Amino acid sequence: RALELLVTARPILRAAPEQLTFESRASGPAPEVRTIRVTSTWPNLPYSVRTEGAGWLVAWQAHGATPDTESALSSDVVTIRVDPSKLAPGVYRGSLILSTWQGANVPEIPVVLTVRKD
Repeated sequence: RALELLVTARPILRAAPEQLTFESRASGPAPEVRTIRVTSTWPNLPYSVRTEGAGWLVAWQAHGATPDTESALSSDVVTIRVDPSKLAPGVYRGSLILSTWQGANVPEIPVVLTVRKD
C-alpha cells in the first residue's frame, strides 16, 4: 500500500490592516465597527483572537478558521468594536493578538482609541 507524506513549514498567520485607529467624542456614539482580514499559509486553519490591555475593546471572529482551498472566500473576518462610554477624554491603546496551534508567528495588531472632549 502506497502512502504519501507531505511535509510543510509551520503555519503563518497574516492580518490586514496591521493597525486600527478609532475616534470618538466623550458623550457621542461609539465609532463604527471595523474589520480585519485573516489569512494563512495553511488552508482551513483554526485560529484564535484575544484582546489585550483594553477593557473597551471587543473582537469576534466570523468562522475562527482561515478559508479552505475550495472556498470562494479569500480570508476570515474579525469584527472589532470599541466602547468609549466609560472613558475620560484621552488616548487609549490596546492590542488584538492572533494565534494558532504551533504557528510560526503571533500577529499583534495595535488598536488606538482617541476620545475627544465634547
